Amino acid sequence: MNKRATLALFAVLLGGCSMAPDYVRPAAPVPAAWPAYVKPEGGVQAAAITDWHRVFADQRLQALIEAALEYNRDMRIAVARVAEARALFGVAHADRLPTVNLTADRQASRAPYSFIPGKSLIVQREEVLLQVPAFEVDFWGRVRSLDEAAKASYLATEEARRSFRLSLISDVANAYLTLLELEQRRALAQTTVASRSETRNLIAKRREVGLAGDLDFLAADSAFTSARADLAIIERQRDAAENALQLLVGTAPAQLPPGALLSDQGIIADFAVSLPSEVLLARPDVRSAEQQLIAANANIGAARAAFLPKILLTASFGTASTA
Repeated sequence: MNKRATLALFAVLLGGCSMAPDYVRPAAPVPAAWPAYVKPEGGVQAAAITDWHRVFADQRLQALIEAALEYNRDMRIAVARVAEARALFGVAHADRLPTVNLTADRQASRAPYSFIPGKSLIVQREEVLLQVPAFEVDFWGRVRSLDEAAKASYLATEEARRSFRLSLISDVANAYLTLLELEQRRALAQTTVASRSETRNLIAKRREVGLAGDLDFLAADSAFTSARADLAIIERQRDAAENALQLLVGTAPAQLPPGALLSDQGIIADFAVSLPSEVLLARPDVRSAEQQLIAANANIGAARAAFLPKILLTASFGTASTA
């Protein structure tokens, strides 16, 4: 009976009690549903979108996004931070288990002479030691709270990586669409410059034969110069947009498939506006913030338990040679 009572008490000590307050998810400060509306026909339900390939159908844009997800420097940093948080969680989780040290030693020495003439002296010694140093009995739940905080921090980092991934996809798509717009504006500006140049040359010839005056030529020349200036500005903006896209991608993808024009259909999928407010809970940045709240809540329990005494257990068992 005494042994059973001791084992039961030891199990209670190992189970412990948590000093952390119960976490309650805050209520979302948004309505539970949209106002009355007419549900549109057709379109892709955004709540069912799990693959960005269904959102962006342009093949060139898909190739750029895939390259950005693989080579973007900030994306690699985010992945490395996830690995770091996972390792820290493993360290915190290992503290809930006892640390076991096992050492073995064998020594041997030989002396050329001994008390018996003509015989050498050989001394051998062996020892084995098994030790559990300072295992904390988590009676107040301090170690468990630290474990929960590390797990929540790891999950928050993982959700932050997913949030950055979505932001990177969005930035690449915006930069690509901006580049398409500037390329079409450049083509239009080049056509305008060519047209203004032809008009200027025509008025110059008319002035030579007396059918146009200097004022007409100066007006045509001013329009031609203004069109060239607009073309130079658009080309500079286009080069800046291309550099921004290459910076996001992190590399220069080779053999890109042909892309679509900005006026073509199918670059971005059509969506049906029929989403409940609960879709906000699926956003990675919202999930990351919630995991940070859970980690802070668990740290409260660890801070409270730090004011109470620690219970440490130490055990060792060993054997050594008797002679």
